[in-house]
Amino acid sequence: MRRRLIALFTVAALMAGQAGADGRSAAAGAGAGAGAVPAQVSEPRSLTVVATGDIMVETPIKMAGVEFAAPGTRYDFLPLFAPLSPYLDAADSAICHMEFPIGAPGQEAGKYGYGEGAYKWLAPYEIADAARRAGYTRCSTASNHSNDIGEAAIDSTLNALD
Repeated sequence: MRRRLIALFTVAALMAGQAGADGRSAAAGAGAGAGAVPAQVSEPRSLTVVATGDIMVETPIKMAGVEFAAPGTRYDFLPLFAPLSPYLDAADSAICHMEFPIGAPGQEAGKYGYGEGAYKWLAPYEIADAARRAGYTRCSTASNHSNDIGEAAIDSTLNALD
């Protein structure tokens, strides 16, 4: 539907396909008869994934970002992520869920009215960079708020996360 779909668990699925439960490479035994000794035995590998819940820039979070901002900048959300950063940095993949669409640089963030039983929101552009600097490597974006502001906000969300 859009420019691309992001599959969050592709890496885990690929790694699971590379090594069986006994740690042998799936490719090593390919084509060999039953009971054949694989040409190569690899060491068991692991993948550490951290997945957190929604990042929602509602009014109190937005105001905290304003308070932490250096002169001449709009927001700084990195201090809010500081308690999570050691866990995110230790993971091979750290995944967040960006609950609200992200605006374009300089676009006003916050509530954009009410519709379909919930407020419509737009997160500030700066939240994407703060999430990256905090240690997130991926963010999912599919939520009940994804289309709050329409296609332009879907595009600006993907641009900010790129």
